[in-house]
Amino acid sequence: MRWLEPAELGTYSVIFSAFLVSSLLPTEITYTPIQVSMIRLDVHQRMGGIVHSLASGIPPALLGCSFILVAAGIIWWRSDPTAVIELAITGVGLAVISPMQDHLRRGFHIAERSWGAALMSGSQLVAVVGALLVMISLGIAPAWAPLGSLVVANIVSLGFGLALSRPAWRVMPTAPVVTVSGRWLAASSISAYGGTLVASVVMTLVAGPEIVGFAEAARVAAQPVLVVTTGVAAALASRHLRAAASVDRAAAISVNRSFFLVIAIAGISYLFFAGFAWSFNPLFALIPTAYDIAFLIPVTILSNLVLSLTSPIRDQLIASNMEVPMAKIDFASLAIPTVVAATAGLTGAFARPLGIIGQNVFRTLRYRSIWRTAFAAVSK
Repeated sequence: MRWLEPAELGTYSVIFSAFLVSSLLPTEITYTPIQVSMIRLDVHQRMGGIVHSLASGIPPALLGCSFILVAAGIIWWRSDPTAVIELAITGVGLAVISPMQDHLRRGFHIAERSWGAALMSGSQLVAVVGALLVMISLGIAPAWAPLGSLVVANIVSLGFGLALSRPAWRVMPTAPVVTVSGRWLAASSISAYGGTLVASVVMTLVAGPEIVGFAEAARVAAQPVLVVTTGVAAALASRHLRAAASVDRAAAISVNRSFFLVIAIAGISYLFFAGFAWSFNPLFALIPTAYDIAFLIPVTILSNLVLSLTSPIRDQLIASNMEVPMAKIDFASLAIPTVVAATAGLTGAFARPLGIIGQNVFRTLRYRSIWRTAFAAVSK
């Protein structure tokens, strides 16, 4: 990130946000319903179902690339066209390969072989660092690096995961009926997580890409909070799904408390470590742009913590077939980051994290009401 100017970083932010939204189509239309159905199989059959379903996500992934192309077209006139093209090309490649890699990695958790997921993550980290070093040494234009290195890393991680799961290739389980509506789930997720994309586009049009660049630098610095959230949620996935499948309110509350405790400790610790520019903070040297605006990183870390609150409840609602009311809540929540982003002329780079905070406070409160309905069969 430090090799990109604030304006280029703002363009990267829009394309990266569009990639995240585009990846939701294969994830939610195809992969998540399959993962929910796999929990009904014996543990030794689950990985086979995951491996044999990898290709099914490619068509919706290609459709999802349209989000990247549309976002690139909208910001074209306010951004460097060359950077837009380079980021869009690598973003499209990442939108196809990343959901497959995530599906396989999550499959290891569902099959209660979390060590496999950890090895996949480790190979991905090594590959992304190696790819970045090669690109820098070859003098490749900086805009190719952030998403291009992730494309390489996801390919390496996917290949490594397939090698680890070779025994499962011969397992062809009869998949149980998929009861989760992928279309409603995709609508829910795109509305919920599309807020960052909408905010980035609106902020680019209202205040220019430089403002979005500062917000993106802060997001990168605050990203470890969401990385921990993703890892903990994946590790607890089978417990979430079992609690919802059996309508076990006590088990659901227990796993939620475990999740919230880990995330709270990790988030508060990271806030003190990386929230401010001080001598023992390596991010200050790695991403100096993130610290140009006082208090932007603490607010961004807070926004990630608030976003994390929805994760376990959301997983349980999906497994409880509550995707329709979820989608309605998430669609309504999209208005909040959009309106806040329009104030970027006054609030500057703070518009994006403030919008995310407002959106996810709303989602959490509304989710809780339908969660109580989903688990009403067993009272505590």
